[in-house]
Amino acid sequence: MGNLDASMKEIIQAAELSEAAEFINRMPEGYDTWLNEGGAKLSGGQRQRLAIARALVRHPRILLLDEATSALDTRTEKSVQRSLDQAGFGRTVLMVAHRLTTVREADLIVVMKDGIIIEQGTHDKLRAKKGQYYRMLQAQGLLKEETAKIETATTNLADLEKMGVKFFTDKRDEYDDLPEKSASKSEAEEEEVKAKLFRRKYPMLQALKLNKREYPYLFIGLLMAIAVSIIEALFALVYSDMFDLALMIFTPKKMQRKANTLAITMTVLGILRMIATFIQRTMLGIAGERLTRRVRGMLFKTILKQEVAWFDKHENQPGVLTARLAADAPSLEKISGTQLGVMLEATCLVIVSLAIACKYSWKLTLVNLAFFPFLVLASILQLKDFSSSERKKHMAGVSIAQEAINAHRVVTSFGLEGYYSQLFLEKCGQKIPFIDLPNLFFSLVSTIAQSMQYFQMAASFKVGAVLLRQKEIGVFTVFRVFTMISFSAQGVGRAASFLPDLKTANAGARQIMSLLERPSEMEVDSGDHPNKPFSGKIEFKDVCFAYPDRKYVKILEGFNHTVEPGASVALVGQSGCGKSTILQLIERFYDTDNSEKSGEGVFLDGKNVKMLAPEWIRQQIGVVFQNPDLFDISIKE
Repeated sequence: MGNLDASMKEIIQAAELSEAAEFINRMPEGYDTWLNEGGAKLSGGQRQRLAIARALVRHPRILLLDEATSALDTRTEKSVQRSLDQAGFGRTVLMVAHRLTTVREADLIVVMKDGIIIEQGTHDKLRAKKGQYYRMLQAQGLLKEETAKIETATTNLADLEKMGVKFFTDKRDEYDDLPEKSASKSEAEEEEVKAKLFRRKYPMLQALKLNKREYPYLFIGLLMAIAVSIIEALFALVYSDMFDLALMIFTPKKMQRKANTLAITMTVLGILRMIATFIQRTMLGIAGERLTRRVRGMLFKTILKQEVAWFDKHENQPGVLTARLAADAPSLEKISGTQLGVMLEATCLVIVSLAIACKYSWKLTLVNLAFFPFLVLASILQLKDFSSSERKKHMAGVSIAQEAINAHRVVTSFGLEGYYSQLFLEKCGQKIPFIDLPNLFFSLVSTIAQSMQYFQMAASFKVGAVLLRQKEIGVFTVFRVFTMISFSAQGVGRAASFLPDLKTANAGARQIMSLLERPSEMEVDSGDHPNKPFSGKIEFKDVCFAYPDRKYVKILEGFNHTVEPGASVALVGQSGCGKSTILQLIERFYDTDNSEKSGEGVFLDGKNVKMLAPEWIRQQIGVVFQNPDLFDISIKE
């Protein structure tokens, strides 16, 4: 992204210059390795080295470095700093740094305080001046380093290896390379459970059981849906009587009386329909909303209960999980809310309408039923918002937009506005062909469906005339049957327009139920809760560890060390050597590969952490990570 026209040779040179080529080449897919959201598959140092390479591949005239080596270990920092110094020849370089070891070779050092410059000069001049810069050197212990020639972190690595640990360089630091493959028995069992859940024929019924508390609301709402269907069928029957009023010869007084009767009847049916619909929508809306709120809460609680290793999997990335909370949970409202009432209403309307139509003439009813599927399709096409399908297609560009907006500083800095704009338009399908086959098909089907009502009317009157000539029916029976079938078809069309939503709800129910029924492999409250005070003794006994989804890459093998209560011990080493992994094992984010009964593993006050409840362990620990996550709350909170 630093240079869209860069050749592979230039990319490799930039990676080598930033010391990133080594860990890239160790990855199975090399430079084609796909990074998760935020570069989560890499350690902090690896992410920073890639950022440096991204800047160098541009061959810039001005190089801005804002703590460019802050996440690197001492040895790597010195190597990368030499590379940056070399890359800076012939360029204007402006760097921001807190670690003063990175600025010694700068042509000019500017010391600022409260937004103003208080000192400037070379390293030697400012050191001799013994001002603010000198005091900063003292605070970081760099004066002693210059005089005593203290060895750097390379020696510390050797000391750490004396503890009995073998380090493998292709590891992750704070949350080092995310695992890629799974081979554990527990995960095989998990996949089997998930497969069984997905094979369920009726996941929506399982989800509907969660609505048990709202069954009274559902009962009242569905009862009102049946009432609405009966009212609508009666309205269709009364509506057909209007033809009687228009075609029969009445005296003006009798016609007025007949018209008043029909008007009053329709008004009463309208009022009843309004009341029944209000109760139906209210009751089912309450049931659906409570189901959504309940499932969302259960889903969020279940997600938080999962072990840390579960979040390392690609399918459990933050974006996927938040989408389940935001989209899958509300989709269940379609099986419990107002749409459920619409489906029942349409079903009852068809039954009542067909019963009434058959009562007048079953032969004419069968003729009208032949056009029923086309009438339903016409109603669906009228009510269905086909722009939603277009929105789904355009959603393909949402991830591109989100990525560009989140990294807007990088996009602006590297002049990538045009690139992302073009990429977004391509994902959204900006290029529309002259003949759009899906739209052409929709137009053809819609045309036929919309015309079927006229064909139905023609067939109904033709067959009606034959039956009328045979004196099997009266003239008004034709209108009654035609009207009943037309009204029921419209009702079914309204309900059928929700079928795609039910499909979405079914898929969402599968996802939700599979997660709700998944037990955590490391329950936070499962294990001992010692009553005696924790002294703080930590022991590592032949600790062996590989991340669950990456068993073929050993992180620790035979690590031995004891931290006595009250002691201060520093773990130093190259970026990605497993320092933070050790901290995560203490917190029991992961379990070691050692058996509980082997006398090996991590021990707190002489007790194997596998025997202790994770919540108790974490209550004893305060932790600050390399890249801390801050929440959207006040400083006090």
